[in-house]
Amino acid sequence: MIRIATSPLHALKQSVSLLKRENLETLVSARRTLETDFEATAAFERARDQLLDVNGWGRLVGGGPLRTHFELHDADGVPVKRTPRQGDFICMRSLASARVPRAVRTRVGADWVRVEHCHDDALFVNLRTRPSHDPTQAPRNEAITCHFFTDKAQNHLTLERQGQTLVAAVHGEHEYANVELPTAGTEGRALRNGVMAQLHWGVGRPTFGSTPGERLLRSPVAMNTWMWQPFVERISGNHAPATGRTGGFRFWLRRPRQAGFKGPFGFVIPRAQ
Repeated sequence: MIRIATSPLHALKQSVSLLKRENLETLVSARRTLETDFEATAAFERARDQLLDVNGWGRLVGGGPLRTHFELHDADGVPVKRTPRQGDFICMRSLASARVPRAVRTRVGADWVRVEHCHDDALFVNLRTRPSHDPTQAPRNEAITCHFFTDKAQNHLTLERQGQTLVAAVHGEHEYANVELPTAGTEGRALRNGVMAQLHWGVGRPTFGSTPGERLLRSPVAMNTWMWQPFVERISGNHAPATGRTGGFRFWLRRPRQAGFKGPFGFVIPRAQ
């Protein structure tokens, strides 16, 4: 049975309440196989440069109206143009807010992550990030996580060379929606975070499947798909359309086993048996 709430605002608040208990894992990936070792080496170097150019990620992600601008900041919150280092921050905001003064970007939806780990060698590159506070705020308030996920979440952006094959991936784990106070900041921000988390995980036409020991939800209509699938396709050297709907795309959401889950705007969708 599907139940539709009568009030969109009431339904949204119900969804935010449920999201306090959500813990998902997401993955998008792409691969490309070259004909020779020489071509694979050259392609890996190009892909490595793109992955480590945080300020250029906005040219690689998809998303249409949700397209995102990325800006690398050092540990003091100062914008920099270089490869990322441990302790740096990354600011993400929609292009709609790109012209808003930095002092008020957090209020209009800027999200921040901190670079926890950066590994770079001839065969493997890995950036691990975690939601963080806003380093440009004065005075800093590290108790508030300026991201739609809590600081339990981690994101791994990886590039690997396996012989003549390149594999690029974005893997998110421990993704809890940041809808609790005081870590969300304000009630308005908590509500916004709930909406963004729903969009990130997928808001339409969910289909169910299973793998040994776990139940998976696959959704083709998700902000994560729109944004990061084109990113990994372009990093790997494939030329994906702006929608990110490519033949080899993989996008999975992992949820704990339960009778059902609440979707956007109050929908209750039963778990497939």
